[in-house]
Amino acid sequence: MLADLNVPWPANPTPAALASLSKTLLVLADFGYTVVALNHIIYPKTTQSNTSNSKKKGAQKQQQQQQQQQQQQQQSNPFENPIDLSLLPIPPPASLTILTRATLVLNDTPASSAQAQKLTTLALDYDILAVRPTTERALLLSCTSYDAINLISLDLTTRLPCFLKHKTIGAAIARGVVFEICYAGGADPSAAPTSTNAPKLTQVADDKSDTTTDTLLYDEAGAAASAMHNQEARKHVIAGAASIIRAIRGKRAVIVSSEAYSPLAVRGAYDAVNLATTWGLDHMRARDAVGKVCAAVVRAAQLRRHAYKQVIALSQKRKPLVPLVGEELPNEEIPMASDDEGHSVKRRKFV
Repeated sequence: MLADLNVPWPANPTPAALASLSKTLLVLADFGYTVVALNHIIYPKTTQSNTSNSKKKGAQKQQQQQQQQQQQQQQSNPFENPIDLSLLPIPPPASLTILTRATLVLNDTPASSAQAQKLTTLALDYDILAVRPTTERALLLSCTSYDAINLISLDLTTRLPCFLKHKTIGAAIARGVVFEICYAGGADPSAAPTSTNAPKLTQVADDKSDTTTDTLLYDEAGAAASAMHNQEARKHVIAGAASIIRAIRGKRAVIVSSEAYSPLAVRGAYDAVNLATTWGLDHMRARDAVGKVCAAVVRAAQLRRHAYKQVIALSQKRKPLVPLVGEELPNEEIPMASDDEGHSVKRRKFV
């Protein structure tokens, strides 16, 4: 099993963005992936006072503006699942198992804390639930307090919010939470089409005459906005991945995902394994980061949703294992026995 648990769903599902996502799924299927999770990123609501008093400069200020644009383009109910496979122009390949995932961006604002209290409700609408803490306090709460999450995905395109301590990371690992490393993270071209590193997109018309051209431009914009084509972001990805691998201390608690907004930014499983080995993982754990650990995350997410404390699973419309008093066992469930000569004999029992 090869899995990519982070394929972003576009914040603004234009025809060009959906066509690019369809091609990304086709490329992943050609690379041998069998499980793909479509990721819906939920940003916290910000007020004007918070944005006006911010003192971030340079890349951090530009990233904050992009997040505000994505917040404005989200629906009124941010917890509603917008992922709809019927919108894709090309159906996903039959070899792919498509899962849904939500990633909640956390910070120290009261609005973010209020959204974090609804993680249990949010976990019912998605197959996988992840958080992306952007501050040290949010990271500490994610590692020690939130029980409904399956993944902690840090934004590696910027500098980490704090030094990753093994005690904090180990608390999350002991609770079954896995950390994620994304090698192609970046800005969403559908939410920020006028990025400095990406070419400008033409406006998509109602007819399908310019859809091919717009899709090609969208693919180029997604590839240009990825971390692999940005020297500063690539430096942060390498440093952040090395910090995560150092903090987990050799445990199988990390996965490697793409977070690719374009099919041009997707890499094969063996390329991802080679990247993980250069970041500090040994070869066997690097292979598990795109295989066994991903399967464990999906299995744990299913147990969190359908089982009580991951021990007892309840299913509806199931026949009782023991018949009621005075009832005869059905003929198809009558146990078979054998006589002394070895012939099968049907027994009829009453309780």
